[in-house]
Amino acid sequence: IFSAISGGLQFLCCHRLVYLFAASHEAMASFAELYLRVCQANRVEPFAPLLSKLCQDAIDADLRNFGAAEWRCLLAALAQCKASLSAIRILAYSPDEPWRKSVRRRVGRGEVEPSTVSRFLSCLTSVLANSPRLRSLELCGLPLLLQPTASFFDALARQAQLAVVSFKDSRMGDKAARMLLETLRGLPSLRSVQLSGCSLSDLSVKPLASLVRQQQLRREHCQWVSALREPREPHLSTDH
Repeated sequence: IFSAISGGLQFLCCHRLVYLFAASHEAMASFAELYLRVCQANRVEPFAPLLSKLCQDAIDADLRNFGAAEWRCLLAALAQCKASLSAIRILAYSPDEPWRKSVRRRVGRGEVEPSTVSRFLSCLTSVLANSPRLRSLELCGLPLLLQPTASFFDALARQAQLAVVSFKDSRMGDKAARMLLETLRGLPSLRSVQLSGCSLSDLSVKPLASLVRQQQLRREHCQWVSALREPREPHLSTDH
């Protein structure tokens, strides 16, 4: 009886370890692995321009000519992604062409559906929460006509290592831009902000200038602190 109980406990322990290993592997699965897995499950051919630039800890997604089925796979993979990312770059336009001509879907419509953009931002919010070492966030040409939610800006505010931010050609407008700029003021590592093509007016000039001034003061402070920490050669006088 004792032997049977011992064997049962060993089986349960081994089963538990296998389960924990599988759960850990699932949590650490890269976005590329998740995307391929979702495409296979839905019998959708992976989008070649997207797949060619994916790496272990970054998403570099060229969404030009993205179809409806591919959007579903992308969103499903983002929703499952628990990996910590260092860079996210979404390209949804061509710099040499008007936005409506470059972002075309195989189903024949010229723009990404607002509901798709909303769900994308929701998934991206979860990804940001799992990526405390994110250094670059570029959402270029993605139409942010629907205002990003407060939870998105809250997740962005926790990115202490974020250095590069771009919402180029997102047409977000003054209201969202002011919320974004207020969020970026708290990021200590920020080096570059790109907001061209965001449908901004004079209302955004003051908060943008305030951000630039604050970053300048922060850099000057860091340089001053760094100079204080530099070791100095002792000065020995030979005068008597």
